[in-house]
Amino acid sequence: MRRFLLKRNLMEPRTESYIRAQTVVEQMSTLVPSLNEGDPLVVLAFLSTYRSCTTPLQVLDLLFVRYAYFSPYSKEDEQVKSTLCSFLEIWMDKNPEDFCDPSDLFPLKYLKGYLTVYMPHCDLSVRAKRLLTQLE
Repeated sequence: MRRFLLKRNLMEPRTESYIRAQTVVEQMSTLVPSLNEGDPLVVLAFLSTYRSCTTPLQVLDLLFVRYAYFSPYSKEDEQVKSTLCSFLEIWMDKNPEDFCDPSDLFPLKYLKGYLTVYMPHCDLSVRAKRLLTQLE
């Protein structure tokens, strides 16, 4: 019986972190659609709370995995890219510290790399390149 209790106690933090991670993934799945529907409050709420569960780099990774494939001639995909770009711009405006830390430029480099491949002509791509040049 005691072994069971010890195992259960050891598993509780994992369960809590799993629930947090699941919550972040669920929240992130609504970000772009909410913004596309004209509801920026979901985005602002997410940006003010996500650090209690995850890091900026993990958020970028989840976004970039979710939005890794676009059809070249799809109007719907063009809309998704535009909305995703809007979300990333809002994030950079509201939480610049997530991208402007000279001791950790990896999130900014990751963002720049993604934008270079998927959205090379958007204003945010130019902004990320300029910011990275200034901080390096």
